Amino acid sequence: MTIDGFPAGVVEGLARSVSVTEVHREKEVVIEVLGFTAERAMGDRTGPVLAAVK
Repeated sequence: MTIDGFPAGVVEGLARSVSVTEVHREKEVVIEVLGFTAERAMGDRTGPVLAAVK
């Protein structure tokens, strides 16, 4: 998982969810998930853009 392009955590196995806390949203934030297969092939990045909170 990345937040604004920076690595923010790794979840292994069959995990279907993750909790993200302490995200500062003075500007929009991009949270992405990047999957890998057992053979280490990389998938596409996907995830939401969180709007800024003022």
